[in-house]
Amino acid sequence: MTLLPINLSKEFVPIVSKGQKVSVGEIIAKKKDSSAENVIHLQNFGISSKEFKSSLKKNLGDKVVVGDIVAVKKKIFKGQKILSDTAGTVSKIDEQNCDLYIKAESTVEGKPLISPVEGIVEICNNEQIVIKTAKNAISVKDALGKDAIGEFLYLKTLPLGLNESIEGKIIANETLDKVSLYKALGLGAIGIIAVELKDLDFIEIQERNVDAAIVLVDKEEFKKLEKISGKKVLCDVKGKAILIL
Repeated sequence: MTLLPINLSKEFVPIVSKGQKVSVGEIIAKKKDSSAENVIHLQNFGISSKEFKSSLKKNLGDKVVVGDIVAVKKKIFKGQKILSDTAGTVSKIDEQNCDLYIKAESTVEGKPLISPVEGIVEICNNEQIVIKTAKNAISVKDALGKDAIGEFLYLKTLPLGLNESIEGKIIANETLDKVSLYKALGLGAIGIIAVELKDLDFIEIQERNVDAAIVLVDKEEFKKLEKISGKKVLCDVKGKAILIL
């Protein structure tokens, strides 16, 4: 049996519990609700507590878009319109303090974390989920791109060793620089595994919509890769794991 740790970043919260059985592809953690409440202080527009209720143009639970009229300050000849600069939902109406709360729509992508293996949740907290599985697996720090399955090649030096023989294969080297990365992709590598990136970052790679699996692991996990060169592996980008098949 293998203990596969899946580290959680601060924006994720686990939705499984210790002892729970999970299957491949099952959601084990989701992003926290990052929406915030925007407060419109109607007193700043000269609206008193007596006028507050009659001035409102939105009710609790109403949807609001940017530019919507949420209240009107009545004057003798014309009214002053108070507009929302936030899109969301009216979440609270505070008559005493003349405040209108709008819960903003979350702009964070809500992709969940899924389990790459079948197994039992051995540890579950806000920092990591550890799954006990019969599969041989290697934990991943971060990953982007597309899932890749193929023969694994451990390369001791880069860019030496990068040639046509890596086409359709998954390669690994402890330190990956920009020249080696794009040369490997140009030669047809479907997956690249490293401990650290040199002269580039994940954002740069992501902006290029790389059609391969780019995976980062820690040094201890990387040591396991040296022993499996020539074997078939699966780089599970969504599940953040390398499975030895």
